[in-house]
Amino acid sequence: MRTGSRKPARRAHLPPGEAILAALSARAKPLSLQQLASAVHSTQDDPLFRQAVMDLRREGKIYEGRGQRYASASGLGARLGTLRLAERGYGFVAVEGREDDLYIPAEDIGNALDGDTVLVVEQSPRGRRNLSRGVVLGIAYRPERMIVGTFHKGVGFAWIRPFSAQLPDLQLVFLGAEGEEKAPSEGDVITAVLEPLSLESSAPAARFGTALGKQGDPWVDVTAILHAHGIRLSFPAEAVREAQQVAERTAEEAGKRADLRGLETVTIDPSDAADIDDAISLSKDDAERDVVGIHIADVSHFVPEKGAIDKEAYLRGTSVYLPGKVVHMLPPQLAAGLCSLLPRQDRLAVSVLITLDENVLPVRVEILESVIRSCAKISYEEAQEALGGSARPDNPAFPHAGMLQRLADITGELARKRSRHGALDFDVPEVRVEVDAQGRVVALRRRERLDSHRVIEELMLLANSVIADHLSQIHYPLLYRVHAGPDPAKLQELAPLALSLGQVIAPDGRSPSVQDLQKLLDAIRGNPVAPVLEALIIRSLPKAVYQPDNIGHFGLAMDAYTHFTSPIRRYPDLVVHRQLKRALNGTPPCYSHEQLFTIGDHCSAAERTAETAEREAIRAKQAEYLAGRVGEEFDGTVSGVRKFGLFVVLNDSLAEGFVPVDDLPADTYAFDPTSLTLEGRRSRMTFRFGDPVSVQVVRVDVGSRRIDFLLVEAPHSHRTRGPRTKTLRRSSKRPHRPTPGKRRGGRPSR
Repeated sequence: MRTGSRKPARRAHLPPGEAILAALSARAKPLSLQQLASAVHSTQDDPLFRQAVMDLRREGKIYEGRGQRYASASGLGARLGTLRLAERGYGFVAVEGREDDLYIPAEDIGNALDGDTVLVVEQSPRGRRNLSRGVVLGIAYRPERMIVGTFHKGVGFAWIRPFSAQLPDLQLVFLGAEGEEKAPSEGDVITAVLEPLSLESSAPAARFGTALGKQGDPWVDVTAILHAHGIRLSFPAEAVREAQQVAERTAEEAGKRADLRGLETVTIDPSDAADIDDAISLSKDDAERDVVGIHIADVSHFVPEKGAIDKEAYLRGTSVYLPGKVVHMLPPQLAAGLCSLLPRQDRLAVSVLITLDENVLPVRVEILESVIRSCAKISYEEAQEALGGSARPDNPAFPHAGMLQRLADITGELARKRSRHGALDFDVPEVRVEVDAQGRVVALRRRERLDSHRVIEELMLLANSVIADHLSQIHYPLLYRVHAGPDPAKLQELAPLALSLGQVIAPDGRSPSVQDLQKLLDAIRGNPVAPVLEALIIRSLPKAVYQPDNIGHFGLAMDAYTHFTSPIRRYPDLVVHRQLKRALNGTPPCYSHEQLFTIGDHCSAAERTAETAEREAIRAKQAEYLAGRVGEEFDGTVSGVRKFGLFVVLNDSLAEGFVPVDDLPADTYAFDPTSLTLEGRRSRMTFRFGDPVSVQVVRVDVGSRRIDFLLVEAPHSHRTRGPRTKTLRRSSKRPHRPTPGKRRGGRPSR
């Protein structure tokens, strides 16, 4: 019998990931990268070891904590989520499976950046708002993305100061052999790409990209926004060659199509329209009934499926319209030339002819491949003069005034019918930015919604719904434009704002319905704050998206809806045209249900990107405009109230700026989150949503598009006790306040 101690059994060889987890579990303290490599009998330069560590981080199984040391996340209840930062530095993490996001104070974010996937641990609620609070343990993944900001150089290093207030200053990494790259100059606007996570450190850095020019140079602001959102600025050589080789076969094709060149047909668009997708006509049938024609450019005839132009159009998804500049979805030769429905030129179209009875109900619908010829290119303002009877003979709308007035009667009845069915009618004004040839702002003008706009809107809605109904009825695969119903909880968040205007969203306390929303919109029509509240209502609703599964369109109160009327500038419309023409010809569809899902997701994302870029470009031009007017005073309306101060939107330019609470009349202000008011404890002066105010422009940061105001006068400021005062103290401060140091601080986010 053998006696004595036995040697421990040799541990079986584990895969790198399992070995790392076992090593961390066996030790009470976190390990540095070198210590962790030694613990698993590897080196920190071993590619297999490094990849295993990165994989475990991305899966949320380990994290890099303080001192660049790694620890196991097992047993901590940690979960992965995406971090979104506010301008003041705090953030929220959306965790799958949770209804509410976790609130992350600025001090608990560490090196994480906006958009990072982070590992978070929930803690007990804290503070008056009783938010679910979390702490970022570590960063699991940092997506690569483009950053735009200003270049700065120190001793032995350089950094970019991003225009985005959600990002801190980032050290720049210059790659390539010494002397290959020409460094930009101090203060240049540049692009950079966010560096991926490093195992040695999660401190953020960026890789230098391109110098765009000096801030304030022509078009630099717009170009910077396009780069920041990854919008494609040039067409591949193959797509350009294909566009140049497209033969104008209009004459040859015309004989194969319905000839509608004899109809009284016009186009109505903005005066600076870069492309013309649609034309309208009105005629009579043999029974003297109105026949409304909506004629849409037949882009599909000139853009072959799976060709170079088609592939590039799909990647872009949509045209992007910025002040003074347009980034077309199609090469300009097509978008502004061959496909565009220019006046007095034969053009190929897909026409929808709708015969209406005396009650403006469709009694016959024809969908035709056609050739048309527009009689006139009319602007909305020129059409409005014709509708009002004030058009002069030199107005291109003058010969067509009778047709336009009859179309206004028809579309007015169509709008009333939609309203009775529960459609929402928003009337949010827009700002028109006028720029010179160098891209500098000449004027900002409030663009009101005219009756001529409503005529075109209703006719396009009619055409889109007719096409959706037609393809739905024959069960042909279709890319629908769908809009889900509202989240009652989000709508209820607007209740305090409505109450501040003397309105109740849902009087009996139930979840607001579409009828409740329309009643609210009608009640506040004409109020200076109505556009702001309407914009907030729109933001509270889900975004409309493209998908092949039809769930209807809530906002339009339509059972079936699609996008058909803008194939020059929207890829989904081009897809619908292809499907429609196949259906008309009795041939199999171009796209399957699964392909339409992929196209819909991609195009919905491209649309959101374009809309964001367009909004930012307008804000950039508003900031540029006001930068030259520092010290001037403007009338505005309080568009938001926070404990940090007031957001104010100017009545004419619609530019929005911020009045910090420290710059309000001397007092201690209490914020009431229920009524969304700021009230002075001593003066009892109260500021609330919708208050008309006068403000002075005191500081503008054109790069970040931030505007600071000083409150000068509040004619309708509220006092809960005591006499009212109209004029607030005028500040003796200089117009320019010092720019605060930029870390994660700044202004509160909307």
